[in-house]
Amino acid sequence: PGQQPQPGQQPGAYDPYGNGAFYPPAQPYTPPPRPKSRAWIIPVVIGAIRVPRSSSRFNGAAIDRLAQRLAEEASAAGLAYPDWSAGLDQAGRLHGPRLQHTIADLGRSGCDAELGCHPGDDRDTFPYRWGYDWQQELAALSSARAHRWVDEAGFCLGSYRDLVRVAA
Repeated sequence: PGQQPQPGQQPGAYDPYGNGAFYPPAQPYTPPPRPKSRAWIIPVVIGAIRVPRSSSRFNGAAIDRLAQRLAEEASAAGLAYPDWSAGLDQAGRLHGPRLQHTIADLGRSGCDAELGCHPGDDRDTFPYRWGYDWQQELAALSSARAHRWVDEAGFCLGSYRDLVRVAA
């Protein structure tokens, strides 16, 4: 305690020489002023972004507040994004009746929407221990029934590239 940093030692860093001393910085750190919008850091090659939403009773309101803020910044930056999304609350369990109801709910929204999902097989999911039904989602999403549900909801499948074209 009270020792000065050795030559070449970063002030405010833990003493690598084992003295157990923590040297305070020579001057107090003052962070740079925060820009009003962080949208300027998004490269111009990106034309659209994901804005996840939630209907969860537990944390949905907080997620939706963050989503609204992100949507406002994306709009200010000229980026397209889906008007609504689903799948965050159903992560890893989006198959069967849950998939059908989620697609139908998105269709009733009457807007551009994203369905977030996690299809895969055992080769894709080995390092993840999330308890997701990867293979069931893959089978459900690639089924003829899912394509029929998408058609019945009035959706046209597309990518973020297509969303940019629609927004332009």
